[in-house]
Amino acid sequence: MTSKRALVLLLLFVGMAAATPAFAQDKGQVGVNLGFPTVGVTWHVTETVAVRPEFTLMFGSSSSTQGSGVEGSEQDTWGLGFGVGALFYLREWDSVRGYIAPRFAIVHSSTDSISTTSDSRRESSGNNYDLGAMAGVQYALSSRLNVFGELGLGYSNRHSGTEAIGSVIIETDSWSISPRSAIGLIVYF
Repeated sequence: MTSKRALVLLLLFVGMAAATPAFAQDKGQVGVNLGFPTVGVTWHVTETVAVRPEFTLMFGSSSSTQGSGVEGSEQDTWGLGFGVGALFYLREWDSVRGYIAPRFAIVHSSTDSISTTSDSRRESSGNNYDLGAMAGVQYALSSRLNVFGELGLGYSNRHSGTEAIGSVIIETDSWSISPRSAIGLIVYF
């Protein structure tokens, strides 16, 4: 089972277990976002405006072999990011609230690659700047538990540099526009 499917099933299970009559968010109410692809906090500044700082943390490792089990390469990656968005609530239908959410985020990542077959090592790092606009809905399962889903567009600009040890540095710049989506829970306290 993929991690996305497991998260959706977990969200549905928690939502069904906690479902009770709901009411609108109070001014100043703070909740923790447990979602995909980020985690963060939602703070309701007013009845119609909320601020949502978010955090991203990633680690990864891979290795490959060649021929008769001889190790070929290893790669370790890590990344750390911070973003902030604003939720502007536009409409309310019973326990469902519709909103738009502009967002800005920055993620710094670094990758170390080692090739044992050619005794070479490469290090690369870069910053990814994201701008986006999402439309979303938030459903209040109870006064303390909400689920949300969002869909929109994102613009991403990446600047990175790669250095082969003992060699030249290669710098790259790229940008993209792509669809963006998010799902998750908000646990209010």
